[in-house]
Amino acid sequence: MYSITPCICPEILQPLADEAEQGTNSEDFAFEVKAENIMAEMRRLILSPGSMVLLLFKDGEVIGCMGLEIFTNPFSGKRMANERCWFVLKKHRGIASLRLFKAAEQIARKEGCSHFIFNASKLASDSHDKVVKLYEKLGMKHWETSFICQL
Repeated sequence: MYSITPCICPEILQPLADEAEQGTNSEDFAFEVKAENIMAEMRRLILSPGSMVLLLFKDGEVIGCMGLEIFTNPFSGKRMANERCWFVLKKHRGIASLRLFKAAEQIARKEGCSHFIFNASKLASDSHDKVVKLYEKLGMKHWETSFICQL
């Protein structure tokens, strides 16, 4: 059975951060992702007003999380939600990931957001193209493209 709740204790996220560190696609980007940095970002999201981390449990075990920020867009003045990070243990991806998406979407609506920004990073995993297709199936539209180079 799945359940979703806001995180108040970041230490519970350590196993997720450890797996995320191992699963990043850093070879193409010369960009090292470290679990300790992931944990620092999770703490920031938990403690910052307008931000939160949602935990996804299955049978009492934490199997995923999503970091959210709610903000006012400086150009439109509209309240928006931004997915800062989204991670589900590899063996639980699929329906479990969608449960986090739906829960975050519901929170964004409750917070009065008019838009929700989700990211698809090639750094985050080798399933970037699948994530893009998933977003499109969920009715999302391509909005922005980012590029990176090593200096």
